[in-house]
Amino acid sequence: MAHFMPTFMWHEKNNGLVMVRFRYQKLRLDEAAWWAPKGSPKRTTPADYSVKAERFVCGSCHQGHPVIYNEGPICLNPKCDAFWQLDNMEITDENTLTFNEVWMAERVECNKEVEPPYELVPEPLPPNLASNPWYAAKATAYKGMVCQICRTCIPRVRMNGWVCETPACKFVYAMAIMPFAIRMVEESHGSRFQGTPFPVHQVLTRPMLRRQAILSDPWRIETFDVLGIADCFVKQFHSNETVNRRPGGPDDMLAKMSDKALGLERRAMDCAFTDGQLTDHFSNNFGMPYIYSATNDVIPFPQAPELIIDSVYKMSWVGKTAMEHTNLKDINEVLALGYLQGQHIGYHDDGEAQLGPTIVTLSLGCEGIMQIRMKKKFYIGATGNKSKKYDPDQAIVEGCYKPEKRREMKRHWASWTEGQRNAAWKELKRGVPINTPVCFHTKLRHGDYIVMHGRELQKYFEHSIHSNGDIRFALTGRHVIPEMITDPVLRKGGDFDWKPEREYHGDAGVNAEARKAKKAERQRLIEELEFTDSE
Repeated sequence: MAHFMPTFMWHEKNNGLVMVRFRYQKLRLDEAAWWAPKGSPKRTTPADYSVKAERFVCGSCHQGHPVIYNEGPICLNPKCDAFWQLDNMEITDENTLTFNEVWMAERVECNKEVEPPYELVPEPLPPNLASNPWYAAKATAYKGMVCQICRTCIPRVRMNGWVCETPACKFVYAMAIMPFAIRMVEESHGSRFQGTPFPVHQVLTRPMLRRQAILSDPWRIETFDVLGIADCFVKQFHSNETVNRRPGGPDDMLAKMSDKALGLERRAMDCAFTDGQLTDHFSNNFGMPYIYSATNDVIPFPQAPELIIDSVYKMSWVGKTAMEHTNLKDINEVLALGYLQGQHIGYHDDGEAQLGPTIVTLSLGCEGIMQIRMKKKFYIGATGNKSKKYDPDQAIVEGCYKPEKRREMKRHWASWTEGQRNAAWKELKRGVPINTPVCFHTKLRHGDYIVMHGRELQKYFEHSIHSNGDIRFALTGRHVIPEMITDPVLRKGGDFDWKPEREYHGDAGVNAEARKAKKAERQRLIEELEFTDSE
């Protein structure tokens, strides 16, 4: 391995899309390259900086470019009419091009004051840091490292440290995630009051609309409707310190989230830019199988840790309360997620065909920032989220971009010429933001629940979660439709012996109990003081 610096950047076309390519040069040319055979001698002759490839000036845009391909000069300016053309013909197959050897031999003299920012083979973390649960959650502690035995590069796949996957190598470098001070998490990211929780900072724009909050001891329950879409809502259950500290409550659940039995790992992404790219969070799947952007292991409920089963009882009560005790399918799948400092899960939807319409999530640990936005294709009427083509039949959703203009285009689309259609599409896109604006933004504190209900919510919108602290976990319960699972063994994974005596009832009345206990304690102290004075 070595440090490299970019020496040239240019634009090309690949399958009709404009892309940017970079050329890199090794920072220290006098050192042996990592790809050289073992035992190769070091460079003895200085690099030749005089070698330069032929340059030419484009006759259309008058910009100068090096001749980087053997096939001839090509304009690399994406704004030029002659861009990516060879002999006035657009290049349709970039695989037929070969690099100019002279251009490949060019070298750029590096400023000798430029130093590598860090060592490529870092020293292992000091023992005092490896045993520090707060440091174990820092961004600097979940990067890759070099195996101290076989020297293989290994990523931090497991939440509790690094394990070398090289056959016969037994290198393990453990990190102490737990136990950490629950109070420190709650003081910074939880609800430090014992009464009815206060609402958090939220941002709402159309089509999200807040209903009046319901105060149900000990919860504040806020409902957000989606204008123009029936039977779709988001509900947030705000927790408080009294709920969090109850036996088996969020504090106790957070302390158990480092259990190795949970098997939280970073998973290989199914849709990634490069093979083997890992998710930016740790996860595992319990109950029924749930397939999203990464493939998890599946641990059936009868084999799952008690923490997971406890969460099913709690999320079932939350879901039924949110649905006002109607039409809620049993939760038969739980996805456990862990986030360290700076980790997140980007915009996505939970609209997979095998899922029911209701999703319940419990947030544990540091604060989470949840955002919802309309999918780009519905916001501007494109054929796809990344498409540049207009679809006149795309649904016009409340809160989308220029709805009246889109309705007008739909009325005239069939009678318009291709030129009129392109002009109207160009006019519609004028001023459209690069990213679809956020229509819902809320903070999820330690112990809070969030409920999303409605298939149309997942169809038209997408959501993301960013952690605003060092360590955060989430337990998300769903109903996976059994008939959609072909494997009969996996289909039974969401079954377990439901015990009515373990059912959760929302800690109803605990605020009143806490107030009564405080009042009794004050009265006891007053009587004790009066007795002392009488003596």
